[in-house]
Amino acid sequence: MNDLGRFEASLRRVLSELRPYLDTVVVIGGWVPHLYQRYGGFAAWGSRLALTAEVDVMTERALPADGRPPLSQLLRESGFEPRVRTGGLAVWEGDLMAGEKVEFLVEHRGTALQIGSIVPIAGQPGLGAISLPGLAVMMRYRQPLKIPFATGGPETLDVWVPRLGAYLVNKAQTYAARSSPADGGDSKAGKDLLYVRDMMAAGQEVVRRIEADLAEIAAKDRDAVRRAACLLVLALGGAQAGLRSAARMLAEREPGFSREAAVADMRGHLADACELLDEAIRRR
Repeated sequence: MNDLGRFEASLRRVLSELRPYLDTVVVIGGWVPHLYQRYGGFAAWGSRLALTAEVDVMTERALPADGRPPLSQLLRESGFEPRVRTGGLAVWEGDLMAGEKVEFLVEHRGTALQIGSIVPIAGQPGLGAISLPGLAVMMRYRQPLKIPFATGGPETLDVWVPRLGAYLVNKAQTYAARSSPADGGDSKAGKDLLYVRDMMAAGQEVVRRIEADLAEIAAKDRDAVRRAACLLVLALGGAQAGLRSAARMLAEREPGFSREAAVADMRGHLADACELLDEAIRRR
């Protein structure tokens, strides 16, 4: 089994353990493009995608159990333990060789100094979540996808994911808050921008879906769309190292790209994303 197949098996196991809460949480991390590519109903998806293992899950700050076992109990009973030393009760790990890792996140409230802190989830004893800004748009604009419970099996899980337009808005905003590694290696900022590039490179059907999502988001959350557009302009202007990191990851993932070609490709697709964001604001 290749890495993607192994990680997909781990994803299904994590989703299975979270099943009692799948109607109230949203999968928001690097799995989102993969899930849309396979289960989003597109006739074609023309770009390759960045490989990911951990499952990022967004929740509200209060998540009543309502007769369900607490999430911490479900995770422990299935062999997951919190990474207390570095993740508080927000990061849980199972078989790391299989890529079993789930991270809980929540929209940030409070001061800038509190960004990244672990907050308790009301109604969920023993569970915390990492407080980060810019996540609310993905909770507000979401949709369910039917994900096979097991490869080739008839049973499916209804998994909530952000709409593609909301996912793009979030990634375009959050990359700028990421710190760059001291050694100049791959960064989370670069991966955020690579996710944006991969969606814009996926083909017209995908881009039209993003465009429709952005029109709806701009009607109600114009400031979020404007901020995403402004920050992508900064990326194109070289204000952040994220674009160089993203281009490096693209060239390594797709050997046909030289470093120079990868930079040009990133710039072109990020400029296309800026145009979509700007158009959504103008139409509003």
